[in-house]
Amino acid sequence: MGLETKNAKDWNNFPENAIAIGADSFGNIIVLLHNGNGILNEQVSFWNHETGRCEVIAENINELEE
Repeated sequence: MGLETKNAKDWNNFPENAIAIGADSFGNIIVLLHNGNGILNEQVSFWNHETGRCEVIAENINELEE
């Protein structure tokens, strides 16, 4: 996760408050976000590298197991 996040920060519009936890083959990244305090939110988001926007895809990581 550390390396993925470090590499993602090379993108101009990657959120500063994001931690990368996965990626697809198109350059989009699955992220966890924090409010600047380092404590991660439970929501899992999809960061679109073309728009720079994050969209919530799960209210918590356990939803992704289903």
